[in-house]
Amino acid sequence: VNKVCQVLHASNFKLNYNKCAFFQPEISFLGHRINADGCSPNDDNIRSIIQFPLPQSSKAAHSFLQMVGFYRKFIPRFAQISAPLNKFTRKGFPFIWTEAEQLSFDQLKAAITSPTVLILPDPSQSYIIRTDASRVGIGAVLLQKQPPDSNDTSTTSIYKPVAFASRSLTTAEKKYSAIELEALAIWWSVTQKFRSYIEGQQFFLETDHKPLLSLMKKPYHNARIERWMTTLQQYDMLIQHIPGKDNVTADALSRYPVDQPDANDEDTPRLVTSSTQTEDIFVSVVTTRSMTRQQPSPVSFTTTPSSSSSRTIPSPTTSQSIPPVTSFSSSLNDIKILFDHNMFNQHQNQDSVIQKIKNVSPLNPKYTLDDHNVLYKIITRKTGHVFKLPYVPASLIPQILFTYHNSTFNGGHFGIKRTFYKIRDRFFWPHMYKDIERHILSCIDCRQNKHSRRKPDGHLHSIEPPRGVWERLAMDYVGPVPQSKSGNRYFLVLTDLLSKFIITKAVPDNTSTTAAKFLLYDVFMLYGVPFEIITDNGPHFSSSLYESLLKLTRCCHVKTTPYNPQANGQCERHNATLVPNLVALSNQSRPNWDDKLAAITFNYNATRHASTGYAPFELMFARRPRFIADLSSSSSSHSHNIPHYHHTMQQFIEHAKIAARQNNVRHQHSSKERYDRNRSNPQYSVGQSVLIRNRNQHINKFSPRFIGPYTIIDRLHNKTYIVTNAKTGHQAQVPVHDIRSIN
Repeated sequence: VNKVCQVLHASNFKLNYNKCAFFQPEISFLGHRINADGCSPNDDNIRSIIQFPLPQSSKAAHSFLQMVGFYRKFIPRFAQISAPLNKFTRKGFPFIWTEAEQLSFDQLKAAITSPTVLILPDPSQSYIIRTDASRVGIGAVLLQKQPPDSNDTSTTSIYKPVAFASRSLTTAEKKYSAIELEALAIWWSVTQKFRSYIEGQQFFLETDHKPLLSLMKKPYHNARIERWMTTLQQYDMLIQHIPGKDNVTADALSRYPVDQPDANDEDTPRLVTSSTQTEDIFVSVVTTRSMTRQQPSPVSFTTTPSSSSSRTIPSPTTSQSIPPVTSFSSSLNDIKILFDHNMFNQHQNQDSVIQKIKNVSPLNPKYTLDDHNVLYKIITRKTGHVFKLPYVPASLIPQILFTYHNSTFNGGHFGIKRTFYKIRDRFFWPHMYKDIERHILSCIDCRQNKHSRRKPDGHLHSIEPPRGVWERLAMDYVGPVPQSKSGNRYFLVLTDLLSKFIITKAVPDNTSTTAAKFLLYDVFMLYGVPFEIITDNGPHFSSSLYESLLKLTRCCHVKTTPYNPQANGQCERHNATLVPNLVALSNQSRPNWDDKLAAITFNYNATRHASTGYAPFELMFARRPRFIADLSSSSSSHSHNIPHYHHTMQQFIEHAKIAARQNNVRHQHSSKERYDRNRSNPQYSVGQSVLIRNRNQHINKFSPRFIGPYTIIDRLHNKTYIVTNAKTGHQAQVPVHDIRSIN
């Protein structure tokens, strides 16, 4: 008892003696009964089993036997105990209930709720909730996966129950559709029954209703389900499908429910919020309402506008003059602001700057002292309002910033300007804006969760154009797109970075085998092997088959930074041009898009490119392309011998290469100036702690935008860094626009 009281005292937590109980032989705590014999499940967790209704038909007895049979591995002598009930598993067997069946029924209920089956929760292991619904009730069971026994050679996963729950449906709920009943079972089990177990950690929810697998991913256009989804958004839940034959426990509980609907189980979900901030350090303590009336009232500062004829500076008013405010929760009435006259006086007396101002006689007219010897600064705004603001000593500034930015009821984690305008009308200290800015930029919660309203960081890093045609290529998949009549759902695009010549091919899939065959037969065997190929980090370009082909042909493979399509920007830009033209040329249902791909590719290659000043076809083949619709004419060229023609073509190629490269560099420089305008380009140093963008595929609107902290261990160039997490050991290559500093 002494240790408990010491912890409560250190946390400034006050108790009401009349509401405390000491030296009890047994207590109920978090769903468990704790006494001298140890910790055992509370009756609430097993009521659905203990009060399971007596079967009135063969089908009901069979359902009960299926439910307990799921845990038969943990029930000693299960076969002998359940023998009198096994006959009900046979179809058409008449229902005859005798003392033997009753004894078996009671023994199985006792066995499934015994410590050998029902376990205590282990917070280090993930939870599994299985739910089901019927036309009479809803049921759920909370499970945890158990480590396999060293003597057990079976590969089947072992699950043990932590708690059971079931209830009957209201008259209104019995009219729900099947999907609404299944969604109700999920919402009720998560938010009403098992919330204390799973809140704050990731858990799995298993349902035999497949349409609900996308419950948290897409709208259902059902107002009732949408309301339940809104409440479930705050939980880190992964929904999985379980076959109905394996969901026997929840199925039996839903068909034979025990509890009646509670007043809190209404259709409209309740708002349940919890704060992860440790606000009580500076902001509030918990007291009863009777204790609040005995405490000295907190100070509140008021202002009045001044007129041209007179200026009035009112004194601070106490909370007795303020009418009581009705709140949605009694917890709001238990909050007491800790900034009072005594605190300010104490801290001001220890501040040398404030003491110098106080000791000047007479006192500067810009300042004033109140009856408690607290120094105030008198400030007149441009609007004519006069404010008498307490001068905050340096030792109290962190508490003020924490209160009006981090706390729930006074801060709310708003931005720099909102926080500044909130504080400047209540307190004064020099360089307030810079301190507020520094505090908010170093707030880890804001840095992790706030959106950035400016352009992504990082200046454009252009790839230097190669000096020759077919030296450096870029390759990418486009798709999936609507399937064509030929079964194609993707097409491959290969681009030469100097001439801008492209090669395309429609393919049925985006596997590495398809990419390797395209590269070998449609590129290397027709146009030769380049020196370098740039691709993204997709599995089709990272496979051993693709890498082996490039290694065999001695072609360098350059892979871009993950989640940074700009690194392969020229190929992406060509895709953005090809796709709309391909759609425009195809018919309405698009089944023939692959027939139009070759024509689109030829037209692109035969048209002058803005960045080079030449058509890609000209730079590739040293001649101008001829379209089908061009006028036919006899050759205008004079007859030359082959050496002369070769010499002329070589001169054209050299001149065109130089001109195209110069035009390309000039175009890149213009694009870079336009891209870099009004865009920050932060530079991070090795060893610096940063946050990186959350790329988890299960992210939702309530997930943090950035995670960390990570430490920078290497800098590849101005836009790419290697970071590592000291706790998890995770290492990643991250572009600069996916990094956020921790000031």
